[in-house]
Amino acid sequence: MKTDTEKREGVRYAKMAVGKPWFASLLCVLAVGLGGAEAANPERVMSRHCQAYNRNSPKMPRNGIYDFTVPDIYGDRNISLSEFRGKQEPGANASEILNGIRHVRPGNGFRPKFPLTAKLDVNGEKEHPLFTFLKSLCPSTREYFSDKNRLFYDKMKNSDIRWNWEKFLINREGIPIVRYDASTEPHFIEVDIEDMMRETNA
Repeated sequence: MKTDTEKREGVRYAKMAVGKPWFASLLCVLAVGLGGAEAANPERVMSRHCQAYNRNSPKMPRNGIYDFTVPDIYGDRNISLSEFRGKQEPGANASEILNGIRHVRPGNGFRPKFPLTAKLDVNGEKEHPLFTFLKSLCPSTREYFSDKNRLFYDKMKNSDIRWNWEKFLINREGIPIVRYDASTEPHFIEVDIEDMMRETNA
């Protein structure tokens, strides 16, 4: 029997059992090391579920993404992703998000008070270990690459991120659950988030 997601999208998901509880965290990729326009009709699916995670494997971080650090935009320090554990959105009934809307086009010397990271390579020999981890569990949504002559890195892998705005849905334990194609619209992702919330409240 197909789920609501499968009925709506016509995509077959290989569902997997993942530990509770959940939270909806999306890691959106603005891919460094990518280039070229999307192929007109590449073979793709809207999303793929990630493989089962074994925290006892010597090849896997014990705490998922929380074991990784990323450099800040100023190069002053490394930001541990564990700083964001338990700080999922929306907090405070989403009021802090609404208060921040005025700063979408800030101007007037506005300086953000939240941490900003440096640009990271997501593919190739210099790819950041965080993305090596995510891609090791989550297969690509596309079978082919677009124009290879316009890629900015060598040694392509099938798991590589193909385009800006690919997304990974990560649970509250720091484990990636679903990988989304760059073309997937947010309202389709919402279905998976709602499924996760229902499991939490069950």
